Amino acid sequence: MPVPSTDLDSLIAYSRKLGSTPSMIQAAGGNTSIKANGIMWIKASGRWLGEINDPSGFVEMDVNRILALLDDPQSTDADMRACLCDATTTARPSVEVPMHAAIPYRYVVHSHCIDVIAIAVQRDARARLAKMLNGIEWEFLPYIKPGVPLSRLVAKVAHRGVKVFILANHGLIVAADTLDEIDQITQDVVDRLACVDAPEPMISALPEIDLSGTGYRWATDVKSHQIAHNKDWTDLMSFGTFAPDLLVFLGPALPVIDLNSAQIPAQLQNLAQAPLPMNSAVIFQGMGIAIREDAFAGTEELLRSARDIMMRLPKDSDIAYFDEDSRNALLNWDAEKYRQSLNTAEA
Repeated sequence: MPVPSTDLDSLIAYSRKLGSTPSMIQAAGGNTSIKANGIMWIKASGRWLGEINDPSGFVEMDVNRILALLDDPQSTDADMRACLCDATTTARPSVEVPMHAAIPYRYVVHSHCIDVIAIAVQRDARARLAKMLNGIEWEFLPYIKPGVPLSRLVAKVAHRGVKVFILANHGLIVAADTLDEIDQITQDVVDRLACVDAPEPMISALPEIDLSGTGYRWATDVKSHQIAHNKDWTDLMSFGTFAPDLLVFLGPALPVIDLNSAQIPAQLQNLAQAPLPMNSAVIFQGMGIAIREDAFAGTEELLRSARDIMMRLPKDSDIAYFDEDSRNALLNWDAEKYRQSLNTAEA
């Protein structure tokens, strides 16, 4: 283990703290790594950062092999995953392995920071960021599928020593040779991008309709129900999706249920037959949000994160929704299917 065990222990503790901060990490999202002497330890795919307590939550990878593959235009995500230091390792590394390897700093932290995403989903995100991050050396990368495609984009600029990367629709990468510096940089970025929260919709009572036998249950987080009490938020969530984890946990869009319909139970039963993540959650306009009983573990967290993002959206927002090709590329991606298999049902 060329990476000192004390440094790996520090990364584990840092990852656990980061993963326990909902404004930075939701469910199994995000990843962290440390590298030294050609070896990199990176979070295992599907693991929740907030629950990692020992090295088993990370996978040991050969950096030089990964970088060589990045130079090969024919290499795939599967090729990157195979760059294990121990071929008997059963844990699967994060699909972001080559992205972490391409950034020439000891530590790399990729988060799904809510304040960052609220700006990064804007069509004019680059222009907004240029004003808000003035004085910081940073790089904005247009949306591209995570994994090898995104990693090659990062690699093109990482050699310049950039420590802050804003990924359109996706999140934040901060790199440095110490975790203290990563903390300082991250806090500076968050402080600069922090938006004024919108007024919270008032909810007079939680939903009372009995959903037994429909395949759905009411969301347990009271604040998630606010989506159904804000017409603009309902429209945003029912029109499409704008972030990778929102798509793979909640599906392409949330159906809106007509409260005046006499066929609500049958309608819900029919929606629950679709393959996940389709119809993972549905909106009862003016009442609340219902979640499929078989929804992926993490659905509640991503629903709440969607609400938190919308609380922070600028008043003049123009959202860059994913087009059909981008949606299909993620939903049919082997890496996401694997991660979903590790999060098959809500606890």
